[in-house]
Amino acid sequence: MSEGAVPTADERAIADVIGAFYAAALGDEMWSAALSRLASLLGGEGATLTRIEAPAASTAAPDGMLVWAEADAAGLVTEIAISRPSGRSRWGEADIALLRYLGPHLGRALQLDRGFAAGTAGPERPAPTVPRLLSQRERDCLAWVARGATSKHAARQLNLSSHTVDEHVRSAMTKLGVSKRTEAAALAVAGGLIAT
Repeated sequence: MSEGAVPTADERAIADVIGAFYAAALGDEMWSAALSRLASLLGGEGATLTRIEAPAASTAAPDGMLVWAEADAAGLVTEIAISRPSGRSRWGEADIALLRYLGPHLGRALQLDRGFAAGTAGPERPAPTVPRLLSQRERDCLAWVARGATSKHAARQLNLSSHTVDEHVRSAMTKLGVSKRTEAAALAVAGGLIAT
């Protein structure tokens, strides 16, 4: 599989898990529900999320666990461990590749979550260039997405059609280089483009 290629799995289910990560970062979903979706997608029984200030010397995974870990620039390590069902002999290469694909999304969502909790949400992307990328209408539409509004509700509030709202959100997603509405909203909030 080439670098950056999406592992073979239900693309809708993958997108739903990624969306759940960003929804949890925004506070629209519980992290436990997002982790449950991840475990289910990988065929696991459960998942745990651990944030470690100073990583242990050994990163060996307990038998039957599928583990992904990432350290941010501040040295905070995020680790996710997924339990293998008792009837399953081992994790397959496709499972490992899928977790490697999803891991960076989880890391970015957790970074946003930590930023929101500290009141300084900010991705590692350069924030000054973000505001110039988005039009005022794109920011207006993303503000409603960040509040959890549907396109139809946002359209009513902005005196637009739901199709027009969808187009503005899609345009903002493209400009921000993301694939989910919630991720675009999270980045816009983190970049100071919109208030929730």
